Amino acid sequence: MPLEIIIKIDKKPRGLYLPRFHFYINYLQDENLKLNPHFVFNKEYKLPDKIYLAQHKETEFGKNSKFCTSIDSIIINIDTYPMNQPNYNPNHIRQTLRNTGCRCRCESCKAFLEWRPKPDYSDYIAVFQQIKNDLLEAWDNAVAEAFASKEMEEIDLSTSSSSHIIHHKNEVKEKISRKVKLA
Repeated sequence: MPLEIIIKIDKKPRGLYLPRFHFYINYLQDENLKLNPHFVFNKEYKLPDKIYLAQHKETEFGKNSKFCTSIDSIIINIDTYPMNQPNYNPNHIRQTLRNTGCRCRCESCKAFLEWRPKPDYSDYIAVFQQIKNDLLEAWDNAVAEAFASKEMEEIDLSTSSSSHIIHHKNEVKEKISRKVKLA
């Protein structure tokens, strides 16, 4: 299976720190990828709380930090042939969270979960598990569809105008040879 889904919540130290969130999709090279599957997935997942996006490292230092944007749902919209992704950067959070209203592609963009006094993120984890399961199922279906497409031998229907003219002249000769009876 060449689809790798990385969903990770970093360790949060004691205090008003925000836990960093990682979510990446990576296509690994293997035999399934050589089938050139058409991977299509479009779904929105409501989050139990917000995810904050920011490009400053200082953002992790408190719940009142400044953020570029926040999201309350994850929209995953994939319609691709993974073999044809030469510039795809799987380690950039914006590749996965791109449909959130933020148009920028800051190289240092980071995602953080909502601060909570008790670090229980089981409600987020349930959503992330569902995302992972749905993506894997869609990938397996795309690979199965590509695998079901059988190999075909070459069919050559080539022609040239000169061979077409010769064939056409022979048809004309056959039609002209008529016998006329005079009385």
